[in-house]
Amino acid sequence: MAQSGAILTRHADIRKAMENANLGNVRLRLSALAAKNADRYLAADLARNIPPFLDKPAHTSIRQAIGRAFYDTFKPFEAILPDLATETVTAAPATGDLVQRVSAPFTLRAMSRFVGVAG
Repeated sequence: MAQSGAILTRHADIRKAMENANLGNVRLRLSALAAKNADRYLAADLARNIPPFLDKPAHTSIRQAIGRAFYDTFKPFEAILPDLATETVTAAPATGDLVQRVSAPFTLRAMSRFVGVAG
């Protein structure tokens, strides 16, 4: 069976995909992650409790709780991100790949501060 993938970047496209039941996490019957294999495989048992592997309606309340917790925790960091971005751009080498010299260091610094690691 051929598989394909796509990277969605526009909010409208992501929302449309998330609402499309054909793009859900329904597993092939032979998959180790299939719900019927939960007693047989640890991965299937774990997948039944991880939001990205859950389809509506099972993921709705979990996703909402995670979203609220993430927002409440991340909101105070909103004020420091512009300065952190400026510092990262200023310290970046003048040449090279943008992701390597700016995006990756900024993300690492921001997420480090978010989880309480100085960076």
